[in-house]
Amino acid sequence: MTADGYLPANIQSAGAPPEIVSLTPAVKLSAKGEETLIQTEFLGAKIERVFAVISSPGFSGQRKLEDWSELDQYIREVDLDFVGVGSSPNVRKYQATVGKLQQSGVYTVVVHAENMDGMALPVQTTITVSEPALSGDINGDNSVNIFDLVMVAGQFGKSGAGLSGDVNGDSSVNIFDQVMVAGNFGKSNVAAAPTVLVNKLTFTSQQKRSIQSAHSGIGKHASVFKSRRTGTEFVDSYPT
Repeated sequence: MTADGYLPANIQSAGAPPEIVSLTPAVKLSAKGEETLIQTEFLGAKIERVFAVISSPGFSGQRKLEDWSELDQYIREVDLDFVGVGSSPNVRKYQATVGKLQQSGVYTVVVHAENMDGMALPVQTTITVSEPALSGDINGDNSVNIFDLVMVAGQFGKSGAGLSGDVNGDSSVNIFDQVMVAGNFGKSNVAAAPTVLVNKLTFTSQQKRSIQSAHSGIGKHASVFKSRRTGTEFVDSYPT
């Protein structure tokens, strides 16, 4: 220590908790089960432990639990390992691989560090796990419904790049795209998909003809739909 009471810049204080220097920014994963790396840097002497507390999507500290053991379903701890010197000689770098995130949504990750002088101020980041794309959801509303069927039917028979109705990516809107939409008809990635009141929909004459034409083609592949009702059943009775 110098005569005026200050520590030189190249000497670490042994009387202060660790101090965060950096943390991995928010991460987005495209599918459940993927792994990601959490990295952080701390400044401090004799850091004893660095760990992350990961909370599942939707968990709230206000949630009523019947037993403390239930916390294990929503929260887990992951220790971060020391991997070397960080961005400057006095900074220590830690990291851990996080996986087994089987629920879609936003996971909250709070990183802690401690030494003999106390705990660092906790810092937070997030890991977002996306719901996998639903094949046949052409308009991106997380449901496969009559609107997707209409979009395919409206482009039926067309070829070229960038066609929204080209579900399987073969540069042509044909029976195979219609089959993919019909095969997932009624499925949803949302908790409660809105009910579509088909008798309230208004179709143009061309849309009705396109759907009926596609329906005729699907009829040749009836075995694909023997256990699922398709959207084409709803429009057969519509007048043209």
